[in-house]
Amino acid sequence: MQKSYRDMLLQILQIINYPDVEKFVSEFENLNYLDAMANILPVLSSEVREYIRINQADPKKIMSYIPQDLYQKELIQVSADALTKLIKDITPTLSGQQKESLTKLLASYQ
Repeated sequence: MQKSYRDMLLQILQIINYPDVEKFVSEFENLNYLDAMANILPVLSSEVREYIRINQADPKKIMSYIPQDLYQKELIQVSADALTKLIKDITPTLSGQQKESLTKLLASYQ
């Protein structure tokens, strides 16, 4: 089974003893979705962009106009970048044991 970015995020939050994991993961995933959508918009036709602007409150309708392979590829890239940034941001604050656990976790994904 291939491990996902969500799995890695959950394990990172466990290592750092983050208090509200579900809220963090939900917000992290929502920001990644928004970043991916923002990155995709410029490559879509003006008609599709206009449709998205009009229907911005209905994600299901919006997603039906975006090629799923393009969205998935962008979401994977955005998620990888966000995880990398998170790891860089938290590393200076970690204890020796947390750093060791994080290093082992990252090695398990290679």
